[in-house]
Amino acid sequence: MERNPWGWGGSQEPRIEEVVPTAVARALGTSRRAAEAALWGPMNLARRCARVITALKVAGDDEALVRFIQPIDLAIHAAQPAALNEEERLAAHGLL
Repeated sequence: MERNPWGWGGSQEPRIEEVVPTAVARALGTSRRAAEAALWGPMNLARRCARVITALKVAGDDEALVRFIQPIDLAIHAAQPAALNEEERLAAHGLL
């Protein structure tokens, strides 16, 4: 059986739970383990960002709040998947 770059044999696709931390580690320039903590740890990035947003709002620093939120907001909008038409939706569920 030939070994693929993901470490699995054969034609088996890597599971999303394996791919996501690796992609995030590359994006953050960190280890896979640190990326897993950033994603799913008790003080993950989402929770930390939420605390920063709350602190900036409590401090009344709207300018800093906008500067902090803007790159997050842009990333969220860029990550929105394109709307599927009815035919694509049916095909995605194996109904065509």
